[in-house]
Amino acid sequence: MMRFRSEDHLKFIRGLSCIICAFPAPNDPHHVQFAEEKSLSSKVGDQYTVPLCRGCHNKLHSSGMSEEIWWSLQGIDPLEQSEKLFAENNSKKSL
Repeated sequence: MMRFRSEDHLKFIRGLSCIICAFPAPNDPHHVQFAEEKSLSSKVGDQYTVPLCRGCHNKLHSSGMSEEIWWSLQGIDPLEQSEKLFAENNSKKSL
C-alpha cells in the first residue's frame, strides 16, 4: 500500500505551533498512528500529521497508553486537526 508523502506538507507542519502547549515553531510533524490501517514498517500518510513540540511528542510516545487514549485525555481530535491542516496547506497552494 502506497502512503501519501509530501516534504512540502511536513515543512508546513514544522512551521506551526504545538497543538498541545502552543510552543512556537519549529516543531515535529507527528504522524497520527491510528489514521490508517497498519502496514509493515510504514508510517501513515503525511496528510495525517499534526505539529508537536519535542516535549509533547516525547510525552505521547513514552506515555505507555494507546495513542487514541492519550489524545482523548488531551481533549483533541488529531484526525480532525490533521485534516484541517492538510486542507489549509492545500488551499494556500491554489491561491
